[in-house]
Amino acid sequence: LGPARENLAGDEFWRESLIPCWYRAMDRRWIALHSSLVDWPRRQVSDVLSHPGNLALICRKQMVVGKPANYFWVADAPVIDGIIRSDNRGSEMVIPMATDSVQANENLNRQNRQVQQVSQYGLSLKQWFAYVYAQWWSNQYQNLFQHDLMSNVPRVFLPPKMLGSGDIAVFTRLAELGSALIDCHLLKSNTDSGVSTVNVEFDQKIEGRPIWRSGEVFLGSEAIASNVAEETWKYLAGAHQISRKWLLDRRGRRLIREELCTYQTILRCIDQAQLVQRQIDECIFGSDWFE
Repeated sequence: LGPARENLAGDEFWRESLIPCWYRAMDRRWIALHSSLVDWPRRQVSDVLSHPGNLALICRKQMVVGKPANYFWVADAPVIDGIIRSDNRGSEMVIPMATDSVQANENLNRQNRQVQQVSQYGLSLKQWFAYVYAQWWSNQYQNLFQHDLMSNVPRVFLPPKMLGSGDIAVFTRLAELGSALIDCHLLKSNTDSGVSTVNVEFDQKIEGRPIWRSGEVFLGSEAIASNVAEETWKYLAGAHQISRKWLLDRRGRRLIREELCTYQTILRCIDQAQLVQRQIDECIFGSDWFE
């Protein structure tokens, strides 16, 4: 570490390597993406994710036996290994929506039979991206393919009506819901209507483990948040229980007001994400897509 710090200090442009990244789901940090500090910077992906407006799907090929098949996430900045997993069985795959900032705004043009069937309707790459994300986060998809996802990459299906009659209404609706879910997972959703409330005057050092009880989140004897549904508290991104892990990763610190406001945004975005996921299930439920 000492030599790495010396090399970094010797670079007069080292500040240019400081960029935002996603450390864990809904946990945004800063990283010095510098060759002296990062062994595997994977510039082919990290550089394109530094372009405004670009996104990446995150998934893993080998999901954990006996656990929910929910190892999916999204990013709009470089990601740190372990963003949705806590084991070494099957690494995460980061799949950029586009390989440069121009492609992110172009219509689909891929040599794939199903994608070509979609592209004839003039749908954008962002719509396709959001549609895939909505499908991966449907309970029906995760339950049906739980066993397959232990060893295979996630599959993508098109609505049967779209393939047969050219009806794109369901596709576009799921793309809208997928886009809304992406905003939730990237902490960009409008949270004014959320019910979870954080005490922004909370002034204790985080010690021990946070506990949820009867709608409140406690750190020691004092509640840091109220009106928190149990489903919100238990919400998972792969292996990580988001609202709990965010606090655990800050043990030994006293949160400033800005961080407390961020935690409220996290809880309310989870509130909103669950609503969007129910709408996705309603859109897909009873269909024969996955046959």
